[in-house]
Order: sequence, then structure tokens, then C-alpha cells
Amino acid sequence: MRSLIFALLILTIPALIFAEVGKIGGLIRELYSGKPVEGVEVKLIPTNRTIVSDSSGTFLLDSVEVGEYSVIFSKIGYMQSVLPCVKVEPDSTTRLRIILEKIPPPVKDKLPPDEKKMHQKMRNK
Repeated sequence: MRSLIFALLILTIPALIFAEVGKIGGLIRELYSGKPVEGVEVKLIPTNRTIVSDSSGTFLLDSVEVGEYSVIFSKIGYMQSVLPCVKVEPDSTTRLRIILEKIPPPVKDKLPPDEKKMHQKMRNK
């Protein structure tokens, strides 16, 4: 009986010490050009673990505990993207393909001169 308990204990300790892990990896591209986006911050929530995409737009988070996460993709000049419910399975890589859209530049005042005068008069009232 003692040897059975001891054997079960020996078999369960590694599972408790070494949590099951997987990976999250993928490719980030720009919406219209389809070109890879380098320097995108990839943040795993709720762990707050962060990496940055490389020059080919790829990223890899390894040794991620099995479970469900949200992943946030952000870079200055691009709209932030959030991918909820990303599942990590043991000993496998969850592959993501992300498309980021550039933030359009601000629209300059292109009103015709007559309309500009009218808007200025309305503001001054």
C-alpha cells in the first residue's frame, strides 16, 4: 500500500511542478499593402507579458501556460487590435494572422476661402 502511494506521489509531482505550456505565434501585416509590420508590441493579458514583432512581422510567445488569453497588438501610427479568447493548448502553437490598419493622417482644413470666412464668422458670434 505504501509503495502504491509513493508511486502515485512520484508520478504526480512533475505534473504539479511543470505546468503544461504551449506557444502563441503569428504574422502581422498591414491592411492595404499586405506588408509585414515590424515593431508591433504584442501583449498577453492577463499576464502582461510583452514581445515585439520582428522585421518579417512575426512574433512568438513561448512557454505560455495552457489556458485562454486576450492578445493586444499595438504600434504608434496604427489602430490597436485586441484578439480575445485565444486558446493555448499543451505542447502546440496557436497560430494568429493579424491585420493592422494605419491611422489616417489628420484632415487639413481644405474648405474653400468663402466657406472658411463663413465658419470664422460663426465661431466669433
